[in-house]
Formats: sequence, C-alpha cells, structure tokens
Amino acid sequence: MDQPPIYPLRFDPTCQYRLLGGRRVGNLLPIPLPSDGLIGEGLLSDRADHPSHVDDGSLKGRTLGQLLTQWPEQLLGKLARRFRQFPLPLKFLDACETFSLQVHPPDQQKNHLPVRETSKTEAWVVLEAGFKSCIYAGLKPATATDTLWQAILSGNVTDHLAFLVPKPGGGNCITDGTVHSLGDVALFEVQENNNVMLLLVDVGAYLCRPYGSVSLREIAFPEGP
Repeated sequence: MDQPPIYPLRFDPTCQYRLLGGRRVGNLLPIPLPSDGLIGEGLLSDRADHPSHVDDGSLKGRTLGQLLTQWPEQLLGKLARRFRQFPLPLKFLDACETFSLQVHPPDQQKNHLPVRETSKTEAWVVLEAGFKSCIYAGLKPATATDTLWQAILSGNVTDHLAFLVPKPGGGNCITDGTVHSLGDVALFEVQENNNVMLLLVDVGAYLCRPYGSVSLREIAFPEGP
C-alpha cells in the first residue's frame, strides 16, 4: 500500500444551521460564518451528509472518508478495519437556547437504530457559559418511567432531571440511553459516529411539547450524577 504524504491535516469545518443555535462558533473557530442565520455546529465529520474536506497541502479537497479508504492503518492503526467510518466526529456546539430533551438509544434497543448504526455516547468540554446556562443529564434518583411520562405530559419534566450548572473548563460524559439537554452554553464535543436520537419533549423557551412517537417504556434511563 502506498504511503500517504504525511503532514498535519487541517480540515475545512462544516457549519450547520440550528434553530436554537447562535453565532458563538465564529468565536471558537478561525473561520468566517455564513453572513446570517443561527449556527449550531462547526465540525469534523466522516458522514455522507456532512463530509469534512482537507483544507490545505497536497491532499486538499479530499474527504476524511476518502483518506480512510486509501490509508486506513495510517489514520487509525492496526484496528482500522473495524471501522467503516472515522469513528469520532468532533464538534464545536453552540446551544444558544435550551435544546429539546433527547436520548440516544443504546445498542440493546436495535429497533430504534438503522442497520449498521450503533449507539452514541458523547463527551463535552464547556468552553463558554451564559447567565442562563444549564445542562440536564439523567434522571433524579428513583424517578420511575411512568412518573417521567406524566411529567412530560403535564409540562414539569425538568423537576425530575439531574441539573448541572456548566462552567468553562468543566466536562461531562453523556452515555447512550441517558436523557439530556443543554442551553446557553458553547462546548467542544467528541461523540461516537451516530446521529440517531429520540426527542422526548421541548424544554426551555419551548416548554413543553411532547413528542408522541416515543415510547418511554422501550428506553432505559440512567440516573444522573
């Protein structure tokens, strides 16, 4: 196998519009944002819908996926053949408003996962936190599934969620199957390469509209920290 022209690879981040995003990604990355609109993410990604491209050097224009196909072991080592894609998308995430309460289904819930997709665990490092910043991660102890469902329907779901006040430099690990949300915070995210999520309810500025297609009895909800 031919050897790649090794040099530090710089990728052109992909900026994505998000209804509850803002403009802080422009402060975190040395790139110009689109002239208008709310930007929620700037990311390095090996997904067909948002591929990252090399931004300089002899490999300029190649996608991360193309590099992995041609030089798998040089990018990922001896276990490279275990991965169809680069396994860890990297994001700079701006949650200007509070995101919908969501959960990434675990591997045991295969009926919620597309073929060849896996669960998603993600880790966050807080970069900026506003006056209204919040992180919800998991349930309060002894919160039963039926109690959570009634709380969603009645509009007081946040009373049953573990609440954290994010601070710059702090970190959180959100394991698969953990209900979570966040707001008024900018962070760096490392995640498993899967974007499947189940939305349970809108919180924050959009409190509270249940998503009726989700059956809580099919999901395991770990307690918060």
